[in-house]
Amino acid sequence: MRIGGISFKGKNQDKNQDSYLFWKSKNKKLIVLSDGLGSRKYSEIGSKTICETIKQITQETNFEDNFDIKDFLSEIHKTWIKKILEKNINIKDCYATVLFCIFCKDKIISVRLGDGFIAFYDENNEYILYDKKEKNFVNETNSISEKFSLNDWEIKILKIQEFKGALICTDGVEIVNNNYNNFSKEFLNAYSNKKIKYVKKDIKRWFSEWSDHDDKTLVYMLGWRGKKIWMEI
Repeated sequence: MRIGGISFKGKNQDKNQDSYLFWKSKNKKLIVLSDGLGSRKYSEIGSKTICETIKQITQETNFEDNFDIKDFLSEIHKTWIKKILEKNINIKDCYATVLFCIFCKDKIISVRLGDGFIAFYDENNEYILYDKKEKNFVNETNSISEKFSLNDWEIKILKIQEFKGALICTDGVEIVNNNYNNFSKEFLNAYSNKKIKYVKKDIKRWFSEWSDHDDKTLVYMLGWRGKKIWMEI
């Protein structure tokens, strides 16, 4: 399985407030990204810290026996708070979205808090997690902050026998008509047989052709080489 990611700072931004991270071991694979809220002074620190925190807690967690998602997310939140306070920074200045996928053996855990989307695929099905905003709330989003509420997190945990791939994007990656499914299938099919070096180079090419006002970040897991996503005809 090949995993990777890429991020670009928007031209309208003084600094890239997005962060991402990918990591794998023999039994676990992780992709995570976070978009720091633009209105917050140190949101890039908040986004970087949450990515590092999720990696740490993932490494420490046994996902096989008596795994409890609420305890897992609560520990992530508590550890993130502690790390931010150790930097002598106000939590209010560090709000950020959180999106990640963990693949372990035959299970995938996908979690979204705030803007952006996650798409992943098994042998027959597609799963999309995104913020289904009402018209009057398009500029509002959930984020990691002082308080933890499980209701704010969108969570999907599934047993998967044949994993095909996963893609996570910040909302800076502009998808035509919000058609996340088509974009994700095209992405994963296009790179199903490619090496990571080629994938990253090609993403840079088409990212440069897009509007570049906002930060743009994506991370991906590509399934077994040559295994294409099932496409609806």
